[in-house]
Amino acid sequence: MIDLGCLRAGESTPREKLKTLVKRIPPLAELLGPREEITLQNSYELSQFLGIVENNPGIVEPKHEQKLLHVIQNYSLRKIQLKVDMDSRVDSDSSLSERLWLVMKYGGELTDVGHEQASRLGKQFQEFAYSENVLRLHPTFRHLLDLQTSDDGCQLSTAAAFAKSLLRSRGSLTQTAASFVRKIGMQSEEDPERGPQGQLSLYNASWKTRVNSSRKRLYQICNDRTGSSLSSGLSSGLSSGLSSGLSTESQFDELHVRKAVEELVSKYGSIYAALLAVAELCECVAAESTQADEVRSMRERWIDLRDRLLNVDQGKTCSAEKKDGETTPTITPLNVAVFPTVHWMFRYDQSKNDGRLGGLLKDVPTLNQLVPLLAKVIVPQEFGVTVQDKKHVACAILRPYLRECLSMIRRQKFDRQDGARQDAMIEKYELNVGCIEKGVDMLHEEETDMSHEVERCYEHYATKLIFTRKSILLSWVHLLLHFDFVTDPEFRAVLCESAHRLDALAYVLFKVVEVSKTQSAAKEGSGLAETESKEEKIVVSFSPCEEEHYVICSWPSNQFADLVERALAFEG
Repeated sequence: MIDLGCLRAGESTPREKLKTLVKRIPPLAELLGPREEITLQNSYELSQFLGIVENNPGIVEPKHEQKLLHVIQNYSLRKIQLKVDMDSRVDSDSSLSERLWLVMKYGGELTDVGHEQASRLGKQFQEFAYSENVLRLHPTFRHLLDLQTSDDGCQLSTAAAFAKSLLRSRGSLTQTAASFVRKIGMQSEEDPERGPQGQLSLYNASWKTRVNSSRKRLYQICNDRTGSSLSSGLSSGLSSGLSSGLSTESQFDELHVRKAVEELVSKYGSIYAALLAVAELCECVAAESTQADEVRSMRERWIDLRDRLLNVDQGKTCSAEKKDGETTPTITPLNVAVFPTVHWMFRYDQSKNDGRLGGLLKDVPTLNQLVPLLAKVIVPQEFGVTVQDKKHVACAILRPYLRECLSMIRRQKFDRQDGARQDAMIEKYELNVGCIEKGVDMLHEEETDMSHEVERCYEHYATKLIFTRKSILLSWVHLLLHFDFVTDPEFRAVLCESAHRLDALAYVLFKVVEVSKTQSAAKEGSGLAETESKEEKIVVSFSPCEEEHYVICSWPSNQFADLVERALAFEG
C-alpha cells in the first residue's frame, strides 16, 4: 500500500508584513554583497540582521522605527528581504544605492486550534489509510513513513502534531519532529547541490515567469474601469461596454467564474468598483481610548491592509498630470495582489474575533457577501486567467510532484522475501525504534513488543506526506480539473467551488490500492467458473476543509500513469 499526499498546515496566526526603507550602512552592504536582492530565512541570518539593526539606531525611517522594534521584540520572524531601491541609485551607471527596501514578514505560527486539527487528522488517518493497526506496522518495520515540510514553522509544527497523533507517541513535538519530519527547504529543481540527492523540491524557478505573467493580466483586468482596454482580442460579436458585463466576463473561460463576474458587474459596474467598495467597507470606525490590546492589534492590521490595497503604503496616492493646459487627476491602480490576504484575514477574524469585527469595520454583513464573491474571481485566477494558462502553470509548479506520482505507480510492491529492502527500512528507522526500546520519551501510549524478529510475511506500507503551501494545492485542483482526472460532474463542481477557500489542513491524497477483480474462465466438464485476480488502482481523495472529505476519482494504475505522463508532456 502506497500513499502520496499534499496537505496545508493547520490554523495559524495572521501573517503580517512590514515594508520600509533603511539606510545602506556598511554592515547591510556587506550582507547584501553584489546582489540586488537577498532573502534571509534561517535563524543565523535572522539573528545577524537583527544584531545590525539593534547596534545601528536611526537607520530605519522614523515613522516605522517604533513598529519595527515592536515586531522584533514580540514576534518570531519568518523571513526578511533586502532589496536595492532603484530610485535612490547614486547615478544611472552605478549599481550602488543610498537606501534599501526592507520587507519583514512575521506571524504565521500554529495556534492551539491548529494543533488540535492536526491531531484529529492523525487519528482519522489511522482509520482510512491503513487496513491494520499502524502501531503494529511501525515497530515491525513494515511502515515507511516520510513526512516532509518547507521552512515554514507552522507546517513543521503541523507535521509534528500529525505524526504524534498518528503514531501515538509520548514525546514532545520537538522530539517527534526530529524523529519523523524532514524539512526539504525551497531549493530549485535545477540546483541539486542545495539539497540531498533525490530530495523533492517544493517548486522550481521556471514557473515563476508563468505565474507573474498570469497575475499581471489578472490585475490589469481587475483595475480596468472603462472596459476599453479589455475589448482587444475578443470576438466581433462581443460588446466592448463594461456595463453589459461581456468585456470583463469574456476574459475568463470557466462558467462558474463568469457567473461571479456577471454578479459583480451587475451590482457594482466593474471588478475595480467592487474592490474599491471592499476598501471603503474595511475602513475602521473611530478608535476608543479604552480599546483592549487585541482589538488595537486587529485595528492596526486592517488599517495596514486597507492602505496596501489602495497603494497608500508606498506613497502611491492620487496624483495629477497636465494635458493640453488642463490638470487631470491620475488614479493609481489598486494593489490587487493584497486582496487574497484581505479574504483570508476576513475569514480568520470571522472565526476567531467575530464579536469584535462587527464593532471595528463599517459593514460586516455586506463584506460577508462581497469578499467571497471577489475571491472566486481573483484567488484561483492568480494561477491562470484561462484554462490554458491554468494548465501551463499547474504543470510547471507540479512537475516534481507528478514525477513522484509516476515513481509511486511504477514502484514494485514490497517483496515479502526481499531482505535488502527490509534492511534498508530497518536502518532508516533505527533511531525511532531505538528510542522506543530504550524507554525514553518517545514511548508509544500502547506498549509494543519489540523483542521478536522482523516479520516478512505481511503487507508493507509506504506513506509520503508533504505539508506545503496553498499554491501547491490550488495547482492540484486545476490539474485534476483540466486534465480530466475528475470526470464526475458532481465532484468537478466540488473542486470548482472549493478552489478559492482551501482551508487549514486541506489536502489531496493519492492512494495505491489493490482491488479484487472477478473473471469468468472455461473449465472442462463444468461450464464457466469464476476466478479472482487483483488489480492496482489509484484512488484520489480531496478535502477543502476539515469538515469535508471526498473520494473524487479512481483510476486503474496504468490509465492514471497515462494521464500523469500527458500532464508532464504538456507544452500548450
